Amino acid sequence: MKLSLFGVVLALLAFAALVLFLHYQEGDNYALGSRTPAPDSPDTPWLPADLKLTKNERAAWLVDHNGWHHLWKAGDRRWHYTDIAHLNEDLKNRSAGEPGGEWILEAPGLRLRYRLLAGTCPETTVVEIGGVPVPRTILWGRLRTRSDRSESVRDYWWELAP
Repeated sequence: MKLSLFGVVLALLAFAALVLFLHYQEGDNYALGSRTPAPDSPDTPWLPADLKLTKNERAAWLVDHNGWHHLWKAGDRRWHYTDIAHLNEDLKNRSAGEPGGEWILEAPGLRLRYRLLAGTCPETTVVEIGGVPVPRTILWGRLRTRSDRSESVRDYWWELAP
């Protein structure tokens, strides 16, 4: 009986050590994001000046994919951003997913919904929706990332959702 109890205690201690090891190896730091959505109503100089917006809400986020070893907070958590540089910096976390976002613009007779994408921004084209010319893509930012071995450029842009 004593030997089996010792084995159970040893297994529990090994499991606890594994959980702590995995937890501290992840090293997430989303210090630049916010757990609650921050209101963001950016300027829209590309829309006609006489168009009166009734809604202008933009939200960008990253999803933190916590593993099973985060026993008390396992699962995905969303971090919200209003600054593209902050979002880009927090993408360095190993558990960060691809950025996401939505920008909704409404005016009488017009509803536009843009989604945030990352990669290489395509050339923008103008489409007409509700008699209003609007861009299909809007570049939010082009950021350079440097490491010891290379330099990369990543665009973040808003694309008109279907």
